Amino acid sequence: MRTIATPADRAALRIVEAWVKVHGWAPSYRQLLTLFGVRSVTTVAWRLRRLETLGWIERSPGQPRALRVTGNDGGGRDGQLDG
Repeated sequence: MRTIATPADRAALRIVEAWVKVHGWAPSYRQLLTLFGVRSVTTVAWRLRRLETLGWIERSPGQPRALRVTGNDGGGRDGQLDG
């Protein structure tokens, strides 16, 4: 299966990166609601799963704010990953 990054994926990554740079920790799901401009925590969870599938972030299940930007934003492969 191939996952292709969308402009919304790239925008979400930049939002998370900017938050971490300013605050030093990952935003909460509630904060991401506002930052992503969405109304549902489910949408935030879906977007984070996409970023994780793309290899752009890593998360630790069961840990609050346990999100790490990997630095792999698909450069050189145009965000396409074979899976």
